Amino acid sequence: MIFAILAWLLFFGRLVVYSAALNVVLWERRHGTVSVEMAAPACPAPHLCTPERPAVVARTAVPPTCTGARPRVTVGDSVRS
Repeated sequence: MIFAILAWLLFFGRLVVYSAALNVVLWERRHGTVSVEMAAPACPAPHLCTPERPAVVARTAVPPTCTGARPRVTVGDSVRS
């Protein structure tokens, strides 16, 4: 009896997740999507901040181990390594 209830809860839980995903896909198809650029702080040790997907890591002109103000790198800035 318990396993039957758990199976139904699993079924309805997946049904809710799949219907929500379908709702998002249909809404994006009707309304479109927007691309957004986002700034993120520099990581002090790039080998520790590797994402699951490969990405380009830009090195800043000032090493992050320096004390004082940290450099701000934005999209379009020329960065020397």
